[in-house]
Order: sequence, then C-alpha cells, then structure tokens
Amino acid sequence: MKTLFRIIVVALSVFVVSCQKDQDLFSQAEELEEKSAQIVVNEISVDNAVADMNYESDFFIGAEGMMTGMQGGGMMHGGGMNWGSNNSMHYMTGQHPEYRMHGNQGQYPDSLVMNYGMGTQLNNGRVMSGSMIIHTLGEPNGEGFTRKITYDGFSVDSMSISGMTTIHISGDHQNEGVHSVTGDIMITMPDGSTIHRESEIVREWIEGAETNLDQTDDVMQVTGHVTNTITENGTETIYRKDIVEPLIKPSGCRYFSQGVIELSQGGNVIATLDYGNGDCDDVAVVAKNGEDPVEIILSENDHCAANYRGTGMGMGHSNQQGTGNETGTGHGTSSENGHGTGMGQGGSNGSGMGQGHGNGHGGNG
Repeated sequence: MKTLFRIIVVALSVFVVSCQKDQDLFSQAEELEEKSAQIVVNEISVDNAVADMNYESDFFIGAEGMMTGMQGGGMMHGGGMNWGSNNSMHYMTGQHPEYRMHGNQGQYPDSLVMNYGMGTQLNNGRVMSGSMIIHTLGEPNGEGFTRKITYDGFSVDSMSISGMTTIHISGDHQNEGVHSVTGDIMITMPDGSTIHRESEIVREWIEGAETNLDQTDDVMQVTGHVTNTITENGTETIYRKDIVEPLIKPSGCRYFSQGVIELSQGGNVIATLDYGNGDCDDVAVVAKNGEDPVEIILSENDHCAANYRGTGMGMGHSNQQGTGNETGTGHGTSSENGHGTGMGQGGSNGSGMGQGHGNGHGGNG
C-alpha cells in the first residue's frame, strides 16, 4: 500500500512538473510573440521618423551652396530662410526651420544650424523641434569630406533624439547625392524607454537632387543595416534591422513607400516588414515567425502617429486637432498647451499631449 502511494505521489509530481514546464514554455512563447510585435511597432515609429530627420540634413547639405548666396538677403526672414513663403518646400504654410551658417566670409561654412524652434510641422504631419547642427570636416569635393551632425534639444514628434550622425561623402559622389552614413543616436520614447541605434547605411538621393530648393520631387533610397538596443525598466532587448530590398521614401510621404526589411534577434529572423510597391500610403505587410503575412495600417501601429491622424501621441506645439481613435497617455511638458483629452503630466498646462500608450485620447495641442 505504501509502495502504491509512493508511485501515485511520484506520478502526480511528474504530472505537475510536466504541466509547469508546458506553462513555462507557453509563457515564453507568448513573451517572445509580444516582444517581436513590440519590436515591429518600435521599428515603424522610429525608422520612418529618423528617415525624415535624415532627409532634412541631406536636403540642407545639398542646398548649402545656394543658401550661402542667399544669406545676404532675398529669401531671408527673421534670421533664417523664409521657407513658409515657398510652396515648393514640404513644410506647413507659415512654418519653417531657420538656418544659420558659421565660418569665415567667402569660405565654405564650418557649421550649419537648422533651428526648428518649438515645433515645425511637415506636410506629412510630422513635427520637429529643437536644432540640428552640421559640422563640416575636410575640403569639399575632396576625399575625407565629412559632416558630423549633433542634436540640441531635438525631437521628432514625441521622440527625443541625441547623439551623433556622421556622413562620409567621397569626391566621386559629391554631386550625386550618395551619402555613406554611420549613426550612433539615442532615442527616448514617450513612455521613457530608450532605443540606442547604431547604423551603417547608404542614403541616395534618387530623384529631385537637381532642383535645389524644390522638395516636392525629392525621393530618397536607403540601404544597409541598423542594430537597436531597447532599454525598458532596466531590461535590454537587442535586435537588428537589415534592409533586404532598398527602402524608398518620397519627401511628402510619412512612411516608406517601398522596400523590405528583416528584423532579427540572435541571428534568427523574427519578422519581415514589406512597405509595398511605391504607393504613398500607410499600409504595409508583416510576416512574423513563419506566420502568414498580414496587412497592417502603419499609422495604427505608430507611437507617434498623432500628428498624422490627430490621435494618441499629440504634441503641444502641433496646430492640428485630435480627431482619431488611437489611445495615448499624456506626457506633457511645462511649456506645452494641448487640446486633447489625454492625461497631462510634468506640470503641463494642457489636458492633451497624449503620448505613448494607455489611458485617454490625446489630441494635438
């Protein structure tokens, strides 16, 4: 009888341990699925915002020669270019960055500062604030000609950006709009998590480079790879993005219109993201972990889509009203005045400023 009892106890123990292992495996699978989904969402938000940021620096670098001649008058306004009066630019009417060049008279500028102020809104809905500073190293049209870009209080939508981007321009490509880029930037997301991006990419201006100050016909192509380290609540998640088909981004589109990327961890592909065949829309196709591909709406998976759809992660300096249905938790700053219904924090004067996830429906301030 005692022997039988022991057998039953052992059998039950094995059953309990087996169930526990199954539950652990299920939890791990669920956690991996959630993590891969979060990586895709982060990539949609960050990669497209960084692409717009990079285009700004590429454009101003390409226009330096013409702007040097204009700095004495013509299109100057309030210490900067009056972009707002030029409908060939990609900024909302009345909004524009101001630029200042520094260096010796008659020589190539040592630095160029683009100041977006408290908020400059692009036609695609994205909002930039703060300053980008481009430092020039080496002789133009010569080997070793390099630009180093730093950021001063700079943000794109609700993401704060710091660090440095280095652009290498060889003599062969000086007038071809081909830039080899290494980036080492830190992005702080609305929820306080950070993403450290280390990139090695090539950006090529494939259309519109010859029209100087006309941004409406500009199209950029991006190839290369990026390593991302997400830190959230003290936990690090590392993933890599490889561009397997060149990413194409017209200046007027909020998202890439074409191209395919692979997202991987530890050498294993966890998801692919296909931006389509060239349409300027917010639709893409995602395939995760061997599952069937599914079509997604990019703006519904974009942390920072508020300025595009008027929902969720609104920013205090945007002039657009929130009308959509995404949900956001406000993270307002003391200088923002919002008009949404998200939960303002940090002594904000508005009730909007919805950024991130959670409660409330933050509109744009």
